[in-house]
Amino acid sequence: MSMKKQKFVHLSGIFEKLLFAEAVLTSYLNGK
Repeated sequence: MSMKKQKFVHLSGIFEKLLFAEAVLTSYLNGK
């Protein structure tokens, strides 16, 4: 159970980083 939750937290952390990277990339492209 705790193992599964740990994996989920890890995946959501990666997802957050992807969303952040996408936001940075979008603002960078819009600024060009």
